[in-house]
Amino acid sequence: LARAGGPEGELVAQQRARGKPVDASLVSPLILAEVYRGQAMGVNNFVLCDFPQSVKQVEFLEHQVPCMSKPLLLEFSRADAADLAGASSAGALAELQTDAYFLDERQAMIKALPGLVKIPLSLAEVESKGKKKGPSTPEGLEELLVEAIWEKVCPKVRPGLTLCLGMPFSGTDVLAPMLANMSPNTYTVDCNALLDKEMERRTDLGLYLSNMLAQGKLPPLSFTLELIKDVVNLTGSDSLVVENCPLYVDQIEALSREFRIDRVCHIEGDGKAMSSWRRKFLAQVPPEQQEAQAKLFREHERRLTEIVGHFSRLGKADKLVVSETPTEGILAELLTKATMPQFVLVTGLSTVITPKVAELVAAHLNAGAAWSAPVAEGGEAAIASLKKQAESSSLPVVVMERCVSSEEAALAFLSSLGTPQLVVNVSCSPEAVEEEFKAAHDDMDEEVVAATLQSERTAYEGALKVFKE
Repeated sequence: LARAGGPEGELVAQQRARGKPVDASLVSPLILAEVYRGQAMGVNNFVLCDFPQSVKQVEFLEHQVPCMSKPLLLEFSRADAADLAGASSAGALAELQTDAYFLDERQAMIKALPGLVKIPLSLAEVESKGKKKGPSTPEGLEELLVEAIWEKVCPKVRPGLTLCLGMPFSGTDVLAPMLANMSPNTYTVDCNALLDKEMERRTDLGLYLSNMLAQGKLPPLSFTLELIKDVVNLTGSDSLVVENCPLYVDQIEALSREFRIDRVCHIEGDGKAMSSWRRKFLAQVPPEQQEAQAKLFREHERRLTEIVGHFSRLGKADKLVVSETPTEGILAELLTKATMPQFVLVTGLSTVITPKVAELVAAHLNAGAAWSAPVAEGGEAAIASLKKQAESSSLPVVVMERCVSSEEAALAFLSSLGTPQLVVNVSCSPEAVEEEFKAAHDDMDEEVVAATLQSERTAYEGALKVFKE
């Protein structure tokens, strides 16, 4: 528009030259035109760069196009941003826009965006990773920068999957809709049904699948992945509940590259349930074919065991153990127990080192920020609040930092929330703890310091004793 000239083009050029956001009345109609053109071609998802630059811009767009938006902020430090602007071909304009970006007004607008996802980035990190990977030309450095940014952006934008696993007739068809109803804008997908419908509609893919099956070949996983992507694009959903995928443990790697696997729910039957499911499975074919059908059942059981074992080692598998095909009521009760996340407790007397260790553990486990509300201060009320917060959390693992620091708090935790998955004890020397405490309480009397530290150490050792036992 600025290059096209005219009154509006001149106004846009002037606003950009001053580093100010372009008026919503000018930029939003242009974006709407592109969106409408894309929708006419069947496109349902759009990526808008450098948008919004003002609250009015996003309000105008969302008023005109009903949508769900997810703002991403590529967060460089001011020094890194200045270096990038200096290397840009835009020259002075890039530097002016960078200065405008860091104004308090613009920063306040960005922080006020609902659902903002910040992605911290550093040029130093990019350069360290890029050593010996390519030429130090502007083009080579730009390629490294894009690669490093995408590496961090990808986990934030990939759709999430909840895998619903179980033997035939185990009730996964009942469980999947229940899991979908637990999260907004989440849909169920039966991958076998997707493939069947493609063949019924006799699409190009469906005809190709029919020919493969006629030759006794199994359809490749890539077909299933493309169909799942189509569902994501059509629904605009950030999360799906998937049945009948993966079918083999070696398909997990490819599935993980395309999607974020948030959770795995497995309906596990005891001996009685497995016998019942086997009888129903065999009853689907005539007696003369039941031997081959039984072999298929055993093969399905073997493959399912491998898949569940893989996710169990990652701490992602929720097992719902049943003795018969569960009803919706039984599954609801089992899900309530299974949705309680696993707890990792990070404890220690140091108020400086322990939180840092907790954050490292939380980052390694993708558990978000570590929780730090002390259990001991509220007793049963604190435990009840913690339990409610944990049940409503979508995290499979919760890292708690210095929350359980006495024998009474540890006993209350065990009785209400069960045994934690892991207890990390950050052990520091008494001298270091005392020095750290005095630095934080320099106006406290020596005797009071000694008494306080002794009291904390006694309570801390009592909590460790409970968890060791």
